[in-house]
Amino acid sequence: MLSTKNEALSVAVNEQLIGISWLSRLPFAYCGNVTPFRTDQAEEMEALAEELVLEFKLLGSNGVDFLVTERGPIVLEINPRFQGSLDTVEKAMNINLFEAHVGCFRGELPEKPKAKCFAARGVIYSDRELFIDRKLMDLILREKGADIPFSGTVIEPDEPLTSLFTCAPTREEAVLSLKRGANRVKAFIENKKEKNT
Repeated sequence: MLSTKNEALSVAVNEQLIGISWLSRLPFAYCGNVTPFRTDQAEEMEALAEELVLEFKLLGSNGVDFLVTERGPIVLEINPRFQGSLDTVEKAMNINLFEAHVGCFRGELPEKPKAKCFAARGVIYSDRELFIDRKLMDLILREKGADIPFSGTVIEPDEPLTSLFTCAPTREEAVLSLKRGANRVKAFIENKKEKNT
């Protein structure tokens, strides 16, 4: 969402990835997102979100979380801040959200962007206590990682290790690319464990 004092614009509808087994052992962990989210409820969510941010007099970049149900979308929360989906929204929609956010305070909204691709973010959680060394950091960087842990730190079990990003022409290809990247990181960690035992 972007909003000025008088107008609001739904920039993108994003799908949250929750409890994805190949990213986390935790059943309700936030595991990333895919932009755009194609659903027959998208237009209704956009309209409701625009109404809500204007009602709450929010400015700039905001987010509204929904639960998609058979009876229609249900509002879960309103987040007056930049979202975890910022990277995928910028890539898929070809927009600079920070510039657009600043423009909102001048009363300017951009044109509604159209999706150029499907962008996905996957948050990989560690399944064990994990020491971060240079080789693991290099692998994460090759995998287009973000949220890179510092060398020499320890990641606890069920804590986020890193985020991977991908773009593709379809949602399925984007998610498959994420899964392949996550599998390469996990295989590297498993091989490292076997060599140390």
